[in-house]
Amino acid sequence: MDDTSDHSSGFIALVGPPNAGKSTLLNAILKRKISIVSPKPQTTRNRVLGIKDGKNYQMIFLDTPGFFNPPAGKRKSSKALGDFLKKELKECLQGIDITVLVVDGKRLLNEVRHLSDVIEILNKSGVTSPDVIAINKIDSLDAKELLPLMKSLYEQFMTDSTRTTDIEIIPLSAKNGDGLKQLERVLLNRLPKGVQYFPEGQSTDQTDEKLASEIIREKLFLNLNDELPYSIAVRIESWIDEGKLSKISAVISVERDSQKAIVIGAAGVKLKAVGTAARKDLERVFGNKVFLQLFVKVEENWTESERGLRRAGVGG
Repeated sequence: MDDTSDHSSGFIALVGPPNAGKSTLLNAILKRKISIVSPKPQTTRNRVLGIKDGKNYQMIFLDTPGFFNPPAGKRKSSKALGDFLKKELKECLQGIDITVLVVDGKRLLNEVRHLSDVIEILNKSGVTSPDVIAINKIDSLDAKELLPLMKSLYEQFMTDSTRTTDIEIIPLSAKNGDGLKQLERVLLNRLPKGVQYFPEGQSTDQTDEKLASEIIREKLFLNLNDELPYSIAVRIESWIDEGKLSKISAVISVERDSQKAIVIGAAGVKLKAVGTAARKDLERVFGNKVFLQLFVKVEENWTESERGLRRAGVGG
């Protein structure tokens, strides 16, 4: 498309602390699952791109990783993974037209230091002045708490002398859809004139293999204890479509034999539960029957080095 006079497009980064609901928000905006969700921090590792088309516009969203904060006892061995996540976040923010800070409203009210922690994260990532703040999870707030919270955030971020535009604060619930239309209107009003970057109807640039590996990793996050997911990666080894049946084989990488035993579980129960949940989700997402095989492999200390990350399929 050469004539951009009637067409708006732009790149919109969803940034914020872990567990604020960035991935849930992106899935809700697109009305389909392209980014995995779990209650555990650092679920998102790679940037996830989602595309929303409308009449004479195209919004290109980037779901970004939260800053890495490994569990106690894992800080040294997770250095390579932590460095990768920080680099991935900073690279996501290059060439962005609109930055949306997504925050958990309940945490802002209940945790005294949470706002200062959020600002510190933003400064480290080079974002000092978000264009829009999305206060997520308002379904867990009392209505009378919301207005003072919005006022406080406005005053906090409008003190930045480098701002050239007013900040907009949108209360919403990504979980139940409240406020999404208002957020989209605000973003559309801020979109610059531009070309259509992606073909109409394309909702993501992720390959099917990457999305499938992430769905499996999501089920591992949901079924395992707090620390182990940070030592886990998933890569698709093979994918064969036979009519309406997809045969998928995936390798789950862990760092130690003891972790392998935990993932498999007594008599294979844990791995079977993960596989069943993943298969059902894969069938919903891809519209095919799925035969899923999962294998667990020890990639010793894969989070410690770039080579280990590549072996485990992180970043690819």
